[in-house]
Amino acid sequence: MKTNHFTCSDHESEQKSEKKHSEINALASKLGEHFGKRNLPKPKGDSLIPYVGSFKHAYEEVSAFMHQRLQPDAHLPEATMKIKRAKERDKHIDSEISEKSNHISNSTFKLGDYHPNHFIYRFWIAIICTGVIFAGDTNLNAKSFEFLGGSYITALILAISLSLALFLLAHTTPLIVKSMKKVWQQRLVIVCSLSIALGISTVFAYLRSAMFASQNTYVSPSLFVEINMFLYIVSGVISFFVMPTWEELKEHLHNLERWLHIKKTEKQVVALLKAKEINKDLALKDSMEHFQIVVYAKHFDERIVRMYRESVQIFINTNLIYRTDGQVPDCFHRPPDDPDMGFKSSEPYNPNNTLS
Repeated sequence: MKTNHFTCSDHESEQKSEKKHSEINALASKLGEHFGKRNLPKPKGDSLIPYVGSFKHAYEEVSAFMHQRLQPDAHLPEATMKIKRAKERDKHIDSEISEKSNHISNSTFKLGDYHPNHFIYRFWIAIICTGVIFAGDTNLNAKSFEFLGGSYITALILAISLSLALFLLAHTTPLIVKSMKKVWQQRLVIVCSLSIALGISTVFAYLRSAMFASQNTYVSPSLFVEINMFLYIVSGVISFFVMPTWEELKEHLHNLERWLHIKKTEKQVVALLKAKEINKDLALKDSMEHFQIVVYAKHFDERIVRMYRESVQIFINTNLIYRTDGQVPDCFHRPPDDPDMGFKSSEPYNPNNTLS
């Protein structure tokens, strides 16, 4: 036997049926001639069964041979059971998809128009703007520290450290101010922050002034203090209006966790939809193999019935040719029952079509 997704056939059963059909047709022709010369069956009241009964039994043996090999009766309940199990799995998958989809819908509603990129966009605007300001200031500070002696690398590291401290101070001060509820607390934080920045800027200013003086160029330290404080205040203002508050940061982390969970659940839903499709394909493939055997067996039996009817027709035609009484026996209009097959033929037998 060979099967695939679309067809099923049994080579041995096919060979046996064709061979038996040829043998029975030859026998039908021989018996038709033999009994025709004797004007049998009788014109009135006779039956075809004694003359063609051996045909019926021979074809039933062919059908039984095929049924014994393929066991089609066992495949139908097996296919039904597989489909039932596949439907149960499909129902379970649908339940999971529905549950996760509802969770996604509810979580998305709670998030509103939140997207992590909005928060990150605000954060990076403040970082980049103030970072550019302090980066330019760092190079000038490094040259000032180098003026005191030592290598440029050491001076650069010291300059970066102090600039980074001012950078962090410029960003943390607005966060602290926005978290304070009382005005005097906010003012106190601002005064402390400006005092620290002013002290560091003053040191930088005198170093830069001394460096320029060594090059016979006099620049007042107050000018550098004013420039540094202006840049520091600009950085703080940018941070105040762009950077999120501590509460916004906490809310962002909470929403980000929920947003990531939604994305993870969406991937799970996609995986479940794929699993559902695979389950459907496997169920179709598995059940199709069984159903193809059942369908093949039904078509095989219907073909055997047609072979039997053809053999009976050969007997009738040959018998009429060799009869000497010129009569058409009335039993020729009442052919015998079809062979007993595992599947009954759905093709009606019209005796008028068998007469020439």
